[in-house]
This record gives sequence, C-alpha cells and structure tokens, in this order.
Amino acid sequence: MQTENESLNKETSSPPILEPGLLQQIGKNMAPGSEKIIVTEEYARATQLLPLWGKTSTSYMTLQSGNLLFLEQSGRAYLAYRRHLGVAITLGDPIGESEAIEECIRQFRNFCFQKHWLPVFFAIENNLPIYEELRLSKFQIAEDVYINLVGQHFNGKSGQDVRTACNRAKREQLEFHRFDSSHSSSAVFQQLEEISDEWLRAKKLPELGFMLGATNTIYDLAVRTYFAVDQQGRVEGFVSWLPCYNAQGWALDLMRRRPDAMPGIMEFLIASSALSFQSEGFTRLSLGAAPLAPVQNQRILSVKEQLLGKLKLFLDHFYGFSNLYNFKRKFQSEWRPLYLYYPTGFGLPRIILALVLSYLNHE
Repeated sequence: MQTENESLNKETSSPPILEPGLLQQIGKNMAPGSEKIIVTEEYARATQLLPLWGKTSTSYMTLQSGNLLFLEQSGRAYLAYRRHLGVAITLGDPIGESEAIEECIRQFRNFCFQKHWLPVFFAIENNLPIYEELRLSKFQIAEDVYINLVGQHFNGKSGQDVRTACNRAKREQLEFHRFDSSHSSSAVFQQLEEISDEWLRAKKLPELGFMLGATNTIYDLAVRTYFAVDQQGRVEGFVSWLPCYNAQGWALDLMRRRPDAMPGIMEFLIASSALSFQSEGFTRLSLGAAPLAPVQNQRILSVKEQLLGKLKLFLDHFYGFSNLYNFKRKFQSEWRPLYLYYPTGFGLPRIILALVLSYLNHE
C-alpha cells in the first residue's frame, strides 16, 4: 500500500483510536509475497471507517496495495486514488460519515489543484448532487448490478438460465463448498491457483488491478471464496466475494473456471453463493460493475463515450467485458449507473491514458 501524508491542515486532525488487535489483523489479511503495507495514520484511520461506512462494490478495494489514501481533515471520511500523468483518479465513492462526505470531496479537489493535478472521480454511485454543485463534467461509464436477496429464489422466466445451470450441476454431482483456512495447504488451494494461472495465461496478460480483483485476495480472511468440485475432487471453478459492511451484503470479486468446466458453472456458483448468504441473513449482493459496460438503450454516442469506448475495447480484448455484461443480465437484478466526474474544460485523452495505467498497476 502506497500512502501519502495528505490531509489539509493535518495538525488539526484528531488522532485515530486503534482497536485492539486491528493492526495485527491487517497483517494476517495480507497475501504471502504481497507488497508490505506501511501503516500510516491515513491507513489506520481508514481501517476503522471501512467496516462502519463501506457499502459499495468498490469499498473494500480502497485499501488494496497500490492505492493512495486521502483523509478528510476531521478524520471522518477518506477516499482512495491512483495518480498517473498528473491525473488523480479516485476508486469509487468516499467512505465515511455522511456529514463528512462533501468536505472530503471538496478537500480532495482543492488538494489536487494545489498539487497541479487533475482530480477525477471515477465509478461514482452516490452523493451525485455534490459533484453537480461543483460544476464537474460527467458521463456514465458503467452500471453496477445488485441482487436483492430478500425472498430471492431465481424463479420465473428471468431465472431460467440460472435454474438450468443449478439443475445440471446437481445431475453431474457437483458440490458447492466454502474455501477456508483448512484448505490453505490442501489440493483444493493448489487447484484454485492452478485455475487462476491457466486463466491468466489464456488472457496473455498479467492480472490487472484498480477495480479488478487479483488472485491473492483468496488469502484474505475477510473475503469469502466458494468453489465447485466434482466427485473425484477436481475443482471446476470458484468465485470470491468482498464484504460490503454497511450494506449488509457482499460484492463479487473473482470469477475463474477451467476451460472444460461444465457450461453454466458460474451461474451455479453465483446462485449458490446468493442462497448461502441469504441463509445467513444478508440482504444484498453486488455482481460488480463490468467496467465501461455499454449503457442500456444507448443511442448516438457522444465524443466522450467514444473515447471511453476505446478504453473498453482495450480491456475487453483481455477480460471480455461485453460478455460479462451480458452474463450479469441473466440474474434478477437492479442496475445502477456509475459516473466519471472531472473538471469542465479539460480534455479526456490524458484521463483515458491514466485510467489504462491504473488498470495495468503501472507505477
């Protein structure tokens, strides 16, 4: 985790009060071989705010390695961002007390201007009037997909594909299991890594980052990983979920499968995960935002959308986001727009290139 001492008038900030064992838990959640996290005041305070106020599909990603943190002056809210080519791109919405969100946004914008950086607010779902009041330009970049777990059984015509996949998995005697620490040195764990490595080789690209998950999250004690296994002990595929603490739900992170796995294996894994979470009392799942997915009912594309489309084509070549978009439409879900906000009068080409570098984990 890269960090910077970036609070405005930081000397007036109240010091964070660390919960017992918090920093020890941070160390446990790190994947072996991952970059060491330097615990600064910003990071320590963010670990307190995230469980209380993190509610979107990107919230848990804010503390991943490679992000920079900005702490609102009073210490009641923070946001994560990456900086490339003089462009500071936030990762989703600010996280913190509702009364401090507007100040966090304004202070970050002013901080960037002082540094002669271009502030860009990326994948924004909430508090839209604040950005409008700042007279920032905007356009829709994606749609986040949510499933309401209350009374969810994937019934009706819209749930047909999901039910078909679950019925086939039952006929083929596939079992659904949760990955836990007991599997950490087992054949199951080795197979999860094998599936991921094979998936990456097929893409001919290292794992991307920013809003996209990485295999090392399966080491994280806070992340849920579920897998499908046949009667011979062969793991066919797996999914992982990030906690959305304040929303009483989970957000889809990784979807990985063997090339010869049963057709519909992902539908089976997601539906089984949903019903498992439902039985525990959780009320909402996010299937995540297929980054730069096409906007429903899209008509003539603006110049802005054409530029974003070029980034989409780049990512789609490796990750198949168009197919991912169509896949998520199979579930009985609610679609919520995500926006990109940036200062009016600044061109998009530099922003697009900075986004590419962010996804490539470029330092």
